[in-house]
Amino acid sequence: MDFVEELNKHTQPDEAQQAKLPHLASPPRNITLEDWEKYGIQTTLQACAGNISLAAKKLGITRTTLYKKIDRFGLDKID
Repeated sequence: MDFVEELNKHTQPDEAQQAKLPHLASPPRNITLEDWEKYGIQTTLQACAGNISLAAKKLGITRTTLYKKIDRFGLDKID
């Protein structure tokens, strides 16, 4: 399984959640790994309705690491 498939598997909201979320266009295939990381964090935060603990768990990182990445990318916690 490639990175994109794995990312989608863990970041796709269910139908009820997706109906509540603003639509995010899929990122183009020619973006950097850093951009993919940012996209993965954004979509996971949206799918988790801003719940940092749940998002960190889905991403497989600690809450502290997620907070650092949110700050590094300049994201809102409920992005």
